[in-house]
Amino acid sequence: MNVKVHSSTNAFDQLKRPWNELLASSATNTIFGTWQWQETWWRCFGEDRALRICVVSENKQPIGIVPLVGLEGDGAARTLQFIGGADVADYLDIVAPPERVADVLTASLDALDWDVLDLHVIPKTSPMRPALAQLAQERGYQLVEEEEDVCPLFQLPTSWDAYLDGLSKKNRHELRRKIRRLEREADAKMRVTHDIAALADDVDAFIMMHRTSEGRKGRFMDARMTEFFHALARVCFMEKWLHLAFLDIDGGLSAASLSFKYGKTLALYNSAYSAELQRLSPGVLLVAYLIRDAIAGGMETFDFMRGDERYKYDLGGLDTYVMHIQVTRA
Repeated sequence: MNVKVHSSTNAFDQLKRPWNELLASSATNTIFGTWQWQETWWRCFGEDRALRICVVSENKQPIGIVPLVGLEGDGAARTLQFIGGADVADYLDIVAPPERVADVLTASLDALDWDVLDLHVIPKTSPMRPALAQLAQERGYQLVEEEEDVCPLFQLPTSWDAYLDGLSKKNRHELRRKIRRLEREADAKMRVTHDIAALADDVDAFIMMHRTSEGRKGRFMDARMTEFFHALARVCFMEKWLHLAFLDIDGGLSAASLSFKYGKTLALYNSAYSAELQRLSPGVLLVAYLIRDAIAGGMETFDFMRGDERYKYDLGGLDTYVMHIQVTRA
């Protein structure tokens, strides 16, 4: 088994094909683990960080990738995190088939010089968790693990009627009431960005609406994050992963959502709505329309991703969890 540690940005150019091929067979196969996401995050946020991408090979064939980066300002990379950004990614993990996770993890950590692993948003079901716990026990590392966040999701039925029937009586009644009220009182239309020529303007419209949100959510979309969202939208549009949707009410923008179509999952990444039209529930109804379209399009899973907002449960979300794991080398 051979490990090559890449510390140059040029490494991304060499790794695109094996990266996504390995990801396809990994336990955590989400958009956040793709070469496209990781490379885009690195271009936007990698400045002043030390890159440590471990590629593990056997018989000259890659069997796993552990994409790590040092903390900002930590040039020696004594503390390592996953590339991809826990502030913008909902799931992060190593890239390897489940049966090779322990081998890939052990080989990579043995090839690196590090003091602390600070790993965020690790799916609770990831095989890396028991592999890392076993390694820590064998090597005498200190390991601390805690639930970091909740990620509600649910499996989509084959019809809209079946979806409604699966909701509680109260939530089904409320959703139907809101849809009837909106369609009775206003001219409401959902539109999705399909034209590359409109993409930049549509992303700007989404960002401007996002900035009207209250509190930390509104402050989240600073200049650097705006650059990242534009870069990410371009990349995902070209890969046919982007689902940028808007709900117009009486010709004016009332809600916006940025989701990802990845495999058979529609993942709701971020959304915002006009507080002035709150009585018509534009934010909730846009998500309901996304679910309806996902069912019609043959998607299998709707992932609300991180956060325990009430509307996610009202629309059928069931809890899954992501973990924060910190390992300290003795």
